[in-house]
Amino acid sequence: FISVNEAAKYSNVSSLILVSSPMSFKDIEGRFLAASSVKIGMNSAREGDASFTVGNPFRHKEAPIDNIDKVKAPVLFLHGTKDPIVDIRHSKAMYKIANYPKKIMIFEDGNHAEELYRQFPEELMKVSKEFIKEGLSDGGIEHEGGCGSRLCETVGFIK
Repeated sequence: FISVNEAAKYSNVSSLILVSSPMSFKDIEGRFLAASSVKIGMNSAREGDASFTVGNPFRHKEAPIDNIDKVKAPVLFLHGTKDPIVDIRHSKAMYKIANYPKKIMIFEDGNHAEELYRQFPEELMKVSKEFIKEGLSDGGIEHEGGCGSRLCETVGFIK
């Protein structure tokens, strides 16, 4: 959430990997209270990596969907089809709007964030490393106007 807005405002990243990223806060507000979300939280607690953050509900929060087109770096979207907190439509919508080289990987039956990593550790790391390596070996991906590499408009599915 914050990464997209930061990268859009300051252009201070060379690439961006977004895992289960929401397009706006209002679309996910309260979703963590759903039974399927609580189950993920309990699993995270068992694994020792549970975290929970609540922001100020009265403070304006910039929506990443309004800023993703301003990110001047390659973006990799990673998302599970069974994410109970951030629906897959979030990554798909931001992917469509992103201007720079981009890639989206959809994990069939994948869950949210850390749980997605627990479900698909090898695949998630492989895709992420390849994305970073590809950007580096591309001799510097075209950052003015975008699709100078194989990353642009690539869609993948992992089952």
